[in-house]
Amino acid sequence: MYIEQERMMIMYQLRHVLYITDLDVKLKAEGEHLKLIYNDGRKQTVPLQHIDLIISFSYFSPSAALMELCAKKQIGFVALNRAGRIRYQILGETKGNVLLRTQQYRFADDEKKSFAIAKKFIFSKINGNIQVLDRFIRNHPEKRESILPTRQKLIELSGSIKDSETKESLLGIEGISSKVYFSVFGEMILNKKEGFYFSERNRRPPRDSCNAMLSFAYSLIAEEFKHALECVGLDPYLGFLHTARPGKPSLAVDIMEEFRPLLADRFVLRLINLKMVDESDFETGEDNSVYLNEKGKQIFLKEWSRMHDKEIYIPDLGSSLKIGLIPYLRAQQFSHFIRDGDTYSPFEWR
Repeated sequence: MYIEQERMMIMYQLRHVLYITDLDVKLKAEGEHLKLIYNDGRKQTVPLQHIDLIISFSYFSPSAALMELCAKKQIGFVALNRAGRIRYQILGETKGNVLLRTQQYRFADDEKKSFAIAKKFIFSKINGNIQVLDRFIRNHPEKRESILPTRQKLIELSGSIKDSETKESLLGIEGISSKVYFSVFGEMILNKKEGFYFSERNRRPPRDSCNAMLSFAYSLIAEEFKHALECVGLDPYLGFLHTARPGKPSLAVDIMEEFRPLLADRFVLRLINLKMVDESDFETGEDNSVYLNEKGKQIFLKEWSRMHDKEIYIPDLGSSLKIGLIPYLRAQQFSHFIRDGDTYSPFEWR
């Protein structure tokens, strides 16, 4: 179980996320606290005073009293399966700005504006792919010749976005760019001896250890962005690129696209290349799906929380910011874009 340290963002309240990795822990309410009852009889209480989101991997559903307490305190509760996909979620009171959401709905209904926003998302995503390759080349110049052709192809695909006239063609560019980027992902895995060979991106279910961690990381990022969008008053379920469907936070998935490579991909590469995980941290299901076991999740989430506490320099801010606050910064920037017409440019950091 890991609790993120306090993180403050200008003009926004503190945000805490509680991760519960134990599979067989029972979750109950005790006064204003969360009570955890473990399979071996141990008990633990966690104050909910500063918790905004609970992400649980436990097989047990929270008690009715805990669900009521979460709703009362406006705490989101998300239950994930062992692969990191949502089983169900409990939402607190909607945090909204009616004028901001009205403008968001207007933009979504305007085909021209909606398409222009979708272009920004794809451009930002490809830019994020390029940033990952650039950083890898800088750190491993011996790989330069094998990576540069892919980088150039991504630059060309990025340039073709402006000429795209339909959503279908735009999604086609996204699909091609993803295949191009992942075609050299295996080149960035330096520790292949422990079973981390990568040939292609696969999911639902992931078929190898590397893809299992990528899918797990993407699920966590989606939840963080969904929560951040709700905090600034936007509707996380109404997107501009991904089709809206019940239960899918389309806007969160839209905005997180550019952060898949910057937050998830680089993180997974780091875990592998620094030998923080090995084959013993994974299990294979009856359908040949591969997923992190409980030990693997603990390692992953411990390092995930540590990454969130690291600071990076944001040129747009002229200052450094903890990585864990990036979703809230980006949600704020997008809200200003929707409400005030501010510039929404690809995310850059150093």
